Amino acid sequence: MKGASLGLAGLSGAGFEVMNHQPKTALSITAVIAFFTVLDIRQLNRYSESREGLVVRQYELGWPLPADVRRQLKPKYFRPIL
Repeated sequence: MKGASLGLAGLSGAGFEVMNHQPKTALSITAVIAFFTVLDIRQLNRYSESREGLVVRQYELGWPLPADVRRQLKPKYFRPIL
């Protein structure tokens, strides 16, 4: 058991030493995580149920659909008027 604990301590010490010599890597990783977090938050806001309800209510009151919604509409969503 003593040998196993010494090996584990040696590995964690080596990992700590590598992280101390590469601060730019940690900063880069943090920047990438922050970037994707902001994208996720924007995506959640754009496709939330509350926004969908707001768009539907406004459309029923005669407001035009927002441009991002109009762009996603395809002809298959419409039926011909007879």
